[in-house]
Amino acid sequence: MLAAAVRALRAGETAAANRPSPMPDGSGSGRLPRSSTAETMAELRTALDKTKPVWIGYADSTGTTTERVVEPLRLDGGFLTAYDLRTAEVRTFTVARITGVAAVADPAS
Repeated sequence: MLAAAVRALRAGETAAANRPSPMPDGSGSGRLPRSSTAETMAELRTALDKTKPVWIGYADSTGTTTERVVEPLRLDGGFLTAYDLRTAEVRTFTVARITGVAAVADPAS
């Protein structure tokens, strides 16, 4: 139980440290931009090809949205299979429910 708590805390720290940047005009305040399905697919393919984690906004079946940092593993048939850093589990996300995608800031830059 202690190990799971530490993993959750570390995932939260990673997520907080790598929030999406606000827009150049100062808007956005670190919130994920909305994107079309085509833009979402393109961003996810890029992340998958480069093996880079991304932020996703995700709406569940009740319409509640959450933001997660995931490492894409597979994109196929309208579904994204990814390692969810918050839960430390491999999950499958319906692409149509992804509300936005943003690259995770590189800590080296």
